[in-house]
Amino acid sequence: MTAAAQALAQGADILLGPLFSAEVKAAAPLAREHLVPMVAFTTDRSVLGNGVYTLGFLPDSQVTRVIGYARSQGRERFALLARSDDYGRAVADAFRAAVPAQGGRVVKVEYYDPHAADLSAAVRRLTDADARGRGKGKETNQATGPVPFDAVMIPDEGTRLRSLASLATYYDVNPEQASFLGTLLWDDPRLANEPSLQGGLYPAPPVAAHQDFEARYSRAFGQLPARLSGIASIAYDATALAAILARQPQGDYSTQSLTNPAGFAGVDGVFRLSPDGTSERGLAVRQITAAGPREVSPAPTSFAVPGQ
Repeated sequence: MTAAAQALAQGADILLGPLFSAEVKAAAPLAREHLVPMVAFTTDRSVLGNGVYTLGFLPDSQVTRVIGYARSQGRERFALLARSDDYGRAVADAFRAAVPAQGGRVVKVEYYDPHAADLSAAVRRLTDADARGRGKGKETNQATGPVPFDAVMIPDEGTRLRSLASLATYYDVNPEQASFLGTLLWDDPRLANEPSLQGGLYPAPPVAAHQDFEARYSRAFGQLPARLSGIASIAYDATALAAILARQPQGDYSTQSLTNPAGFAGVDGVFRLSPDGTSERGLAVRQITAAGPREVSPAPTSFAVPGQ
């Protein structure tokens, strides 16, 4: 809040940042009082709106993109296995909206405690293992039928993700018949070593522009930017956005300019801001393979609707 107050006292016309939700909550009232827009980097939707925007990677664009690709590949029945925390619930909200909007059906939504030592109960519920004769104490039995979905999203990372995927295949989720789907948390080359996730799909920024940004960043600072939520590239895009709008007559940071439906081109692909403060991003879809991630659907280069 102190930094925001200093910037506003010096006549700032736009505030870029901060990163964390608590900091945005603290600084937002000052920005609104001075009628100065704030472009933050948080992923907390609750702090947005009324002049506060974010360039953070929200779940909505990620979920919509990968669900849309899965639908194009013939997947119809979708399940979600999510953490019982704020992130998991945010993904669940996006999932419940995106699946029917893309013409699919939500057949299962299950949550698990991210701190639990044993995640098998949640996976058994997800896969209807008990009803199919594969419940606890019956793991060696032949299942009486297939799992009730042909695509399952698991928005997690690291050891927990690998454990959940392995448990899912143990309880009869065949990756050749039911697609594993993820979010940007899956953008981890180490997942190539997890057999259960081979063929899994996840959204990600387009590679070329980001690689060029990393090369320029490395030349300037002698190291690659930190991976933390892509904060370096998000901050770069926010600065570039402010510079573009500053070149307009009298430095136009109005809602109309900031929420231009044509959007803007950034180092993580095209993006645009909405009046409610959220951001939409044009993402690619990548597939996990033993040789590393492979792009199976390129990111859009604009938000233009074909034929318009």
